Amino acid sequence: MNRRLQTTLIAFPDLINRIYVVNELSESFDRLAKKLVETIVKRGQEIVFEDERITDDLLRGEALRYFTRVLAAGLVSQVEANEPACPRFIKIISPWLNWGYTNSDGTYDFVNLHGDYEYRIYGKRGDARLFDVELWEGDIADLAKASAIGNLRDINGGKSEVTFEADGSFEIFLSRERRGKNCLLLPEGHAHLYLRQWYYDYETEQASEFYIERIGETFPRPSLTAQDHVNNFERLIKFIDSVWRPLDHGIAQHYVSAPDIVPFPSGLITEGNAFRNQRYARGRYNLEQGQAIIMELTPPKAEYWMFGLMSPFWEIYDYLGRQVSINGHQAEIDDDGLLRIVIAHEDPGVANWLDAGNHSKGLIAGRYNWSEDVPIPTLKTVSLIELDQYLPASTKRISCVERSEILARRLQSQRKRGVDW
Repeated sequence: MNRRLQTTLIAFPDLINRIYVVNELSESFDRLAKKLVETIVKRGQEIVFEDERITDDLLRGEALRYFTRVLAAGLVSQVEANEPACPRFIKIISPWLNWGYTNSDGTYDFVNLHGDYEYRIYGKRGDARLFDVELWEGDIADLAKASAIGNLRDINGGKSEVTFEADGSFEIFLSRERRGKNCLLLPEGHAHLYLRQWYYDYETEQASEFYIERIGETFPRPSLTAQDHVNNFERLIKFIDSVWRPLDHGIAQHYVSAPDIVPFPSGLITEGNAFRNQRYARGRYNLEQGQAIIMELTPPKAEYWMFGLMSPFWEIYDYLGRQVSINGHQAEIDDDGLLRIVIAHEDPGVANWLDAGNHSKGLIAGRYNWSEDVPIPTLKTVSLIELDQYLPASTKRISCVERSEILARRLQSQRKRGVDW
């Protein structure tokens, strides 16, 4: 399998060279195309074949998929939707663009902006647990140098920084000068923005409806020029070449702590790149067949919290078909006030199960949002057949039929928030 993958990467430049002859590309596009292919091959080789954590073909296949997912995120954000003068929201993270510490409870809408313009986001709130608009200074094409500079957040039934009308409608202005009830101040030059919605009660919470427009935008939109394409592909090359460093820095934090705890370190990705008032878990697990890991903690006093299992490449596992995450609404708390979550490859028959799905090594994700405390979970590995000896009698049990019904309802509820596109 490895040789076939390497052969594909090696053959890729020759294919592009043949395309040059057929299409007789100009010198600038010839240079761009060659540089793009060189960058793809170089970074693909490093990620798929030079990562020492890849110890089997399953992980190698996931590494190749991870590489193509990030490549696709760069393509959509740099080439297909890089129009600050004509903005539109895109899905930069989804079940198919699964990268960058994805939250299985959420949706991520993204837009490129520029300080030369003013914008308005408008719509109706919906009732997802968390609604957040976060502005970043800098270009996502150079993520290591970008930083979050402001956000407006609303917790359904909790804390809020956003003013809504009685019917749930809202408008948020993005400008160099403050205007309106809700406003985020744009920096000079490039900027980008995420609109996050995170869900707690999947089956009842409804998604927001929202749009963005540039104030003063006129129609028809201008056609793209050849120089626009040059600029966009140069940004894509920069993205492919540079995005791995901040991601690798965050992933590496999962491997520096003791293996029997799930820490929530204060330093994230790079300074300034953290979601304000949120703490992120940096745990990992090693789990053989026939074993189970019991994660135990006092539930945090947070407006929102969750735990989930991820690949070594910061991708949440299959959250459309398997139970790989648990949040503060879904979790069952034992009678002694503690939360116990069982990580196992097969269903142990307890409600709080995280499905390792034959991944013997992986990462543990977690988020405490607007939390008053930061409880640190402990991890204990036991034999699966002896699991009941380590759990209280009050631990909630469920059958395989009940589990199947829960997962079917999860999928249908997630589809209401647009996970299929």
